[in-house]
Amino acid sequence: PVSLAGLTRLMARLAAAGKAPRLLCANTAMGVEKYYPSDGDAAAVYRWDPSAAALDGCTVVEVKDVAELLAVAPTPKGGLAVGASVSITALIDALEGAAGEEGGDEEGKEGGGRPAPYCVMARHLRRVANVQVRNAGSWGGNLMLARSRPAFPSDIAVVLAVAGATLTVLKDPTSLATTTMSVEEFLSSDASLPLLLVSVELPPLPRSSSSGAPPSRVFSTF
Repeated sequence: PVSLAGLTRLMARLAAAGKAPRLLCANTAMGVEKYYPSDGDAAAVYRWDPSAAALDGCTVVEVKDVAELLAVAPTPKGGLAVGASVSITALIDALEGAAGEEGGDEEGKEGGGRPAPYCVMARHLRRVANVQVRNAGSWGGNLMLARSRPAFPSDIAVVLAVAGATLTVLKDPTSLATTTMSVEEFLSSDASLPLLLVSVELPPLPRSSSSGAPPSRVFSTF
């Protein structure tokens, strides 16, 4: 499918046929999900289960070409909205671009030399996985993996949660009716529910004032 409407129609047809499809963007998760149990059993982490990531017998639906899931745009409130199929690398580029548009210099720094908040996020996301995975894998897929595998340590989930990001999801993937929830609510939701992640909205983060005075709150990661 190339549109969200087309995706929901396909999901409805598959549901009517009694099939529970697996949605994939780049399938980079297959390299790590086999090491993390879906029940969150910490004692079972790193016990390789080759069947955990198997797609045998699954109906696979690719979402990498769904236009709405690839959208990147500023929000009316000065934040940033990013579709769930956007790659981690493209998310990094969008954050750095937004930081520049907000007044940061070519290195994404504010007048006082402090990195702009979006650049702090981008810098942290560069630590996720490796170049190949960041280029192919989506940030949305990373969150879906963290939701289905509670023991999986997702840096992306942490950064988005701390930033106060809001997720737009389809609670019923056969319908276009959306709802919003926090990252924490999404990750703690019942993994058996077929939520479809559509996008994330990042709020404008605190910055230095025009006079160079530091903000009352500083966004930083380690």
